[in-house]
Amino acid sequence: AQKVFDSSIRALRNTAAMLDPTALEKLLDALSQAKRICTFGVGTSAAIAEDAHYRFLQLGCPASCYTDILFMSIAALNMKPKEVAFAVSHSGRTEATLEAMRLAKAQGAVTAAITSYRASPLAQLVDYPLVAYADETAYPVEAVSARLAHLCLLDVLATGLALRGGPAAAKRLARKNQILEHIRKKK
Repeated sequence: AQKVFDSSIRALRNTAAMLDPTALEKLLDALSQAKRICTFGVGTSAAIAEDAHYRFLQLGCPASCYTDILFMSIAALNMKPKEVAFAVSHSGRTEATLEAMRLAKAQGAVTAAITSYRASPLAQLVDYPLVAYADETAYPVEAVSARLAHLCLLDVLATGLALRGGPAAAKRLARKNQILEHIRKKK
């Protein structure tokens, strides 16, 4: 158990150290000005893409999520300039995700991704790659520590967007909390 926790802590620290603040600000600019954000992910990355979709919606961003490989390509083909295609792929080598990003980019959309490998085809393809530290020597492919780092990068984006949204974002988040409280069972 301690080794798993140590690996996750190391992944989070190393991911934070690798984060490029200038690129992050530019990505936040693109996301905050996007007419629409489409998230894409396959397999275990689909859950993180869906979480990104939910967080963007919470902040009032027009967003949709695609995890089916056919829908991914069709959605990407219909993207437009001033929209953001946002992919999640641990390996950065998932062909359906790469194809969606190629199609979105060809349509003039801004492209961004969370991945675990700076030299991956996905990181090389997109305009704004956010790279998480992956300790593949200690754990097999798609280690939980890398997924935690992906979620933390998503938290960074959501927090940055919320701060940029100012009072309107705060009001929207308060309303979201009211809705959540309403659907939860009372004690």
